[in-house]
Amino acid sequence: MEYISGFYSFVTNGVPSYTQTCYDIKWGLEYWYSNVNDFSPQTFSKDLQKYALPYFEVKKDLAVIVGLAVLWTILRYALTFAVFQPIASWCQLRSVDAKKYPESAWKLLVYIHTWAFTCYVIFGLPQYNNIYYDTDSVWDDFESGMPIESTVYLLYMLQLSFYVHSIYGTICMDAKRKDTLLMLFHHFLTISLIGFSYASRYHKIGLMVLFVHDVTDIALEFTKVNVYFKNRGGQFHRLNEIMSNVGFVIFAICWYLFRLYWLPLKVLHSTGYSSMIRHQQTNHLPFYLFFNIMLWILQGMNIYWFMFILYFLFKVATGQMTEVDDVREDEVVKEAMVKARSKSSTSSTRNTVKNKSRKTD
Repeated sequence: MEYISGFYSFVTNGVPSYTQTCYDIKWGLEYWYSNVNDFSPQTFSKDLQKYALPYFEVKKDLAVIVGLAVLWTILRYALTFAVFQPIASWCQLRSVDAKKYPESAWKLLVYIHTWAFTCYVIFGLPQYNNIYYDTDSVWDDFESGMPIESTVYLLYMLQLSFYVHSIYGTICMDAKRKDTLLMLFHHFLTISLIGFSYASRYHKIGLMVLFVHDVTDIALEFTKVNVYFKNRGGQFHRLNEIMSNVGFVIFAICWYLFRLYWLPLKVLHSTGYSSMIRHQQTNHLPFYLFFNIMLWILQGMNIYWFMFILYFLFKVATGQMTEVDDVREDEVVKEAMVKARSKSSTSSTRNTVKNKSRKTD
């Protein structure tokens, strides 16, 4: 019970209710509209040149971002051809699974390391270890142009460059899905959020945004890898079936906890309400509406993707799917429906045979 109590305290620490969050953000918007209202193109341009662009070293930072993006791409191709494809061939994955496995293996590897790096910064570095427990404290020492530690700089450059690479990866390397265009929009939005938060020195709240997102991708790609390994070498492997089911449960729980609980109640509450409290005290907090709009759009996308989770659960509950799989892929849904119809047809045939047998008797 002590462990459960401790975990519950960790999860709910400093978290307001959904109702309180909505009320507080409404107050923040009303205060901004009445007292600040700096979202005109002219004001935005002035703030951009005063509070952001001077702290983004164009030549140096762009060179680092582009260079790392190229390295991400080279590394992915190298691992795909030298490691992931040979593993798929050696394990005798089905051709359709062998094509998709390298993508999930790559993303699983990347997200494990980037999320671990983010956790190290938030929970391991003394100057940041209060961000999770008291998210509102990110505004206490905010100042335009404030220095960024080399560790945080490296994390930001890695994340920015990875999403630049991901634009290329989504277009040229990833499997095409129902949300491919939305995924591209997500990458551009993420680059904008990370880039602007770096330049305007909102990196502390940016760390929390990174923290609540990457972990769900770990659970998703882990689940998909086990889905691809269920049928290999012409045999069905029960262990991978169990691991994919467990992975999906963890994925669904993490999606709600991190993206639909902590993100709105910690991050959005802090950016929409607590930042305005800070503005009252200092009269200095640029890009309030701009950043909040981007975060709200991101949250809307998280809700949209959560609908795919609910859609899958509906498919399972109605018997249209019996296995964990990615319902964003049309061929997966079609295959599942064929299996369900085949199973239904077989069951119906058996019942007919039984009825005829009874009549004969």
